[in-house]
Amino acid sequence: MTINQQALHVACADGSHDRVALESPHYLGPVEYAWSIRNDNDPTVLGVGPLAGTCVPGASGLVLVGRSLLWDGFYTSMLPGGGLTLAALGGISLIALRGRASQPSVLWILEGDGGALEVRVEPVDPEPLWRGTHDGEGVFALLHHLARQQDSVPNLQVLAVGPAAARTRFGSLTTSRWESGRQLPVRGTIRRGGLGSRLFQVHHLCGVVVGARRTSSDLAQEQEDGGLLRGFTPNMTTEALSDLVRHEFNPRLLAWGELGASLSALRQRLLWFNGTSVYLTNQQRDELYHRSLRDHYLEKLVEPLAAVETHHSCGESCPIACKTLVGARLREVEPHVAFGPQIGVLDPAAADAVVTHCDTLGLDSLSAGASISWLMERLDRHLLEPGFLGLSSRPRWVPDEFDADQDSQHNGRLARGLAEGLLFAPWAETLRQGLREGARAAGGDSAVLAIYNANGDNGEAAIQPYWTPGFFTPMPISGEYHQYYGIDFVPPRVLGRKSAQRMVAELMLQNFGFCRLHRGWAEEQASDLINRHLRCSVDWLAHHRDLAQRIFRRRKARFWETTRVIDIIATYLQDYEHDAAPDAELDRWVRRFREDRASAARAYWSEINAGLEEILGS
Repeated sequence: MTINQQALHVACADGSHDRVALESPHYLGPVEYAWSIRNDNDPTVLGVGPLAGTCVPGASGLVLVGRSLLWDGFYTSMLPGGGLTLAALGGISLIALRGRASQPSVLWILEGDGGALEVRVEPVDPEPLWRGTHDGEGVFALLHHLARQQDSVPNLQVLAVGPAAARTRFGSLTTSRWESGRQLPVRGTIRRGGLGSRLFQVHHLCGVVVGARRTSSDLAQEQEDGGLLRGFTPNMTTEALSDLVRHEFNPRLLAWGELGASLSALRQRLLWFNGTSVYLTNQQRDELYHRSLRDHYLEKLVEPLAAVETHHSCGESCPIACKTLVGARLREVEPHVAFGPQIGVLDPAAADAVVTHCDTLGLDSLSAGASISWLMERLDRHLLEPGFLGLSSRPRWVPDEFDADQDSQHNGRLARGLAEGLLFAPWAETLRQGLREGARAAGGDSAVLAIYNANGDNGEAAIQPYWTPGFFTPMPISGEYHQYYGIDFVPPRVLGRKSAQRMVAELMLQNFGFCRLHRGWAEEQASDLINRHLRCSVDWLAHHRDLAQRIFRRRKARFWETTRVIDIIATYLQDYEHDAAPDAELDRWVRRFREDRASAARAYWSEINAGLEEILGS
């Protein structure tokens, strides 16, 4: 059976556009479509999966795909629940942006009466808005400014960038939805890969506004009337989800929030103080965890969560109310880990202040966190003077003396100053291109402290600061979750194979627009749901294995470039050997790293790579 879709191709220079009918024996989701139309002038694709706006929970993600300036390669990122407006937009499931506006502009895609689309590109000077209005500053001021320009469309979604997108390679995209003139409580951010920087620097767009006539409740009514996917009744109770999402779903989520549940599960497997925690003894790490994280940070998270309307979904009808709002602040795992233990901030209020400041600037939290923690370690080691960075003091990073309250406030103030400097200070000119470039320019004892994955000659990705080798797997897309990152030891070749399998599954979920928190059941049931919905019969896992292999063939991943990354791998193996049951393979690798760390690291990396090649290289 032929599957029909429609893509909207928009020229950012003038707003001219075409509806492109796509006829394919297979469904082209946003990831696959972006890969299929890439060329020397790669477009940026926004899209949704085939089940967006339906009764299937977790299936309405907004997927953004394009060539990342930071990674220097093909990149995918997704915002759970962010595709509900596009799903309501007159049969369009994919938007491809091409070319460049002559000056900073906003792209408007609005559905009029009868389904006709109004597409226009309007110049907007974002700088005065970024500096602040009565609606706030940075990206949030721009969001509200754009929303006020169009109040006649019932379902409105605004995507906007902050000043980081104009000045660095690691700018994020922030989005918010309005229904019937009311702003929904949870804003979302597409952080990874610097795709906000791509939107501004490649297309000269500081915002994209999509408006549909139908609301999410209209979509729900239509599917109820039409019997869409009748018979799909997954057991979505909290108890069932603890099995469906396996170890990733923590039943304490509703008591702790997503952030607290994740931190309590990770315990000592977080990287503290730019990864220097790997050099501490088990006893030191345990004391630091209990004193600062469990007894201070986590305890302070509990009380606000008892408040009414603290937990929200991303906008979908989803039982995993994983979005925790305290006041107007959204507490999410990724930014609060990047600006938490990694930079020496173990107080929720102090972490909130850093995250809010960096979100306002439109910074990707993992990339900015990696750069800021690197700068703070250089200050701590006296490789930099505070005055050079516009600061008056050094961070407080002594683990045995760490005061979770006072030292967190102090380090948080330094981090906010460094974040500001990343955008505007002369000392950060090279670092604005990324941590890899900054480390190269610094050289010597400073360069070896940086933590990143390298791609090609200039590309890079910061990792989630967890103490596990999986995040350093040489993947074609790094910084997302396209690899196996369990904290258990697996031989490196097995790690490569498991990461290849993980990449196939993640690409399938992203191409279908599924939130990762639903992957425990979605990986097993999504293919059947898609086939039923599209009235076809496709082996979707094999289909996406082929897509993963095509992407893998263009991979440019490089061997680990810094001593700190190699030390993280070596100390992980030593620590796991200390705690785990006897394992001959683990013992062999520990001995090799003790005898010749550089040679062992090269062999370990090569074994991971061989495992990847076994599945994706054919």
